[in-house]
Amino acid sequence: MPYIFFIVGLVIYLLILTALLIRLMKIKRGMSYANQPSLSSIIEPKVDTLAYHIVVSWKEVLHFGYVSILLLTEKLIKVFKFLIIKVEKRFARIVNQVRGKGEINKKGAVSLFLREIKDHQDKMKAELSNG
Repeated sequence: MPYIFFIVGLVIYLLILTALLIRLMKIKRGMSYANQPSLSSIIEPKVDTLAYHIVVSWKEVLHFGYVSILLLTEKLIKVFKFLIIKVEKRFARIVNQVRGKGEINKKGAVSLFLREIKDHQDKMKAELSNG
């Protein structure tokens, strides 16, 4: 949708720029406002001024649009970075739980290896006391 406004603006900008260049070529060839009828000599400078102001306005609008798109892109990159880090931490917790290094949502949980050592130790104590 934003591309439509950009394309329309670009077409208008190019049309006005072409009109201004044609007007400039006429003035340089000696066809100035003095050689034309009086109504045209009043209207054409107004059209030229209007065209100039339209071009300047569109340049400002496009500049604002480009800066806004850059700022939006920066914010989206920051949001995606935050989400990727969050997902990565969740996967790290799941992998650690599968490897036996800890349980999900339990900080300081005993690892599977330490539990096996404790079970082996309890088993050895039971054998020594029975045997």
